[in-house]
Amino acid sequence: MAGTRKQTKNTLNSPFERNCALFLVILCLLGGCLRLYKLDEKSLWGDELATIASAQGNSINPEAYKLRGEAYDPTTPVQAGPYIQRATLAVSDRPFDCTPTVEVLRQNVHPPLFFCLMHPVIHYFGSQPVPLRIPAVLFGILSIPLFYWVLRRITTPQTALLATAFLTLSAYQVDHAQDARQYTLLTLLALASAGVMLRLLLSPRWYLWTGLTLLTAAGLYTQYFYAPFALFIWGYAAWQRRSDRKFLLKLLLSGMGVMTLFAPWLESFKAQMAFHAQSGHFSENLWKVSALPERLFRSLTAFIAPDSTAIKLIVLGLLMLEGLRHGIARHKGHTLPQSPVMTFALFWIGLTVGGQLLIDVVQQSHTATVKRYLLLAAPGVYLLFAHLLLNLQLSGRFKIIRPVLIMLVLGLVSLNTYKALFIKHHSSDEFRLAAAHITKQQQANDLVIVNKSGTVSLGMAYYLPKAMLMLPIDAQSSHDLKENSPYLPLIHRAMDSHERIWLVFSHEAPSSKAQLTRWMTEQGYAEQAETGFPGVHVYLYQALPD
Repeated sequence: MAGTRKQTKNTLNSPFERNCALFLVILCLLGGCLRLYKLDEKSLWGDELATIASAQGNSINPEAYKLRGEAYDPTTPVQAGPYIQRATLAVSDRPFDCTPTVEVLRQNVHPPLFFCLMHPVIHYFGSQPVPLRIPAVLFGILSIPLFYWVLRRITTPQTALLATAFLTLSAYQVDHAQDARQYTLLTLLALASAGVMLRLLLSPRWYLWTGLTLLTAAGLYTQYFYAPFALFIWGYAAWQRRSDRKFLLKLLLSGMGVMTLFAPWLESFKAQMAFHAQSGHFSENLWKVSALPERLFRSLTAFIAPDSTAIKLIVLGLLMLEGLRHGIARHKGHTLPQSPVMTFALFWIGLTVGGQLLIDVVQQSHTATVKRYLLLAAPGVYLLFAHLLLNLQLSGRFKIIRPVLIMLVLGLVSLNTYKALFIKHHSSDEFRLAAAHITKQQQANDLVIVNKSGTVSLGMAYYLPKAMLMLPIDAQSSHDLKENSPYLPLIHRAMDSHERIWLVFSHEAPSSKAQLTRWMTEQGYAEQAETGFPGVHVYLYQALPD
């Protein structure tokens, strides 16, 4: 024990450790700048509009309206202002009254904590992009020093700082921090839980047990796929102290405490599962097992640099070298010493991913290869990658490869984020730009026909002039345009009184475009212009003279 304290003291007195505080401050400032950059220029997209609606005790889910016996979409042209207001209007005027929020989430798939936090934020600061996204930005920035604090309990300052740099610079993390959703809060709670768990392994004090119980319950109240991460927390702690019956009993009691705190929400959770089973939310097409390793690898490496093939090759190469090193040692009759960092990182990634796969098997869904459902595995990926880079075994003249490779990786990660933020400023649905384009060229009595699928109609209504007439239809798959559709006569009636029609839809499919072009021509309209934005396509049609 004395030797451990002496070694820790020497590490703390190293020049690198003394400068770590400065490096961490730089990372926090850099991470804050990246997460705040052009925060107001990204369009609010469907899920962010759902945040506004749910936090206000409202809904944008057409299925939820159907169950209440109400129609979600109008059958005649409406002004954009009242249309968006209907979905985002606050049910309660009291800033801390979350009862409507909790009630509306029974017809949703999310637990209530994040939306209850957002209710007073929207009440006091409004639903403009910047104030709406600031909580996610703050949670993302706070995750940076917290991640370093967690890792210093398991690894060296060099590895902790490099892994923290990956979390700071990753375009994936920056994107989520600019999104008014619960993902950065989820990450913050997970990191806090991991840090408390590591402290518990060293000193199982009562307040640490209380903290772990409360943090885990908060994580489950933020997002259900926190459960696989909780499996990692409990699994790793139980494995580390597997011979300590007293510790295992307290771990069991902590788990029971979590379930007790979550019990009030169980009825709502059951109602959500029933709602989504009724609305066909869950997919019955499970992933192909043969393709699973490649898809998981692609999703996990995307946490470092989503659009970088080079990063994927470097990660694969490092994993192969590590496996080769262990294979050679076993061939020679040696056993390499077990690395606690590798064990911790592999537990983190393996149990988090494995838990999500288990959920998929039970639900017959295929979310485990979707990055946002594996979000809480990302810190484990950063730790594993940093450890592999810094422990690359090279000798002689080849030692120079390691620092060069580290600088190359940091450069690739930074370049990936630079392209995402400064060049294309990634946003799948640029409703703001599409609406500005229409506003600039609009004439009196123009009609905007908007694809109601994927909340495109609400996204456009948010940015169009409040008095602009719009008509939401199913323009993506053209179900509303079929001859036997009861909606079709209403559409014809609306079009008859408008000579110019703007057609807007997202996630273009070639069949949809062909159907729409042919259908508009059959109605006596000619295409005048087509303009594409990231994820959104705008067409202008003019009525032909009789």
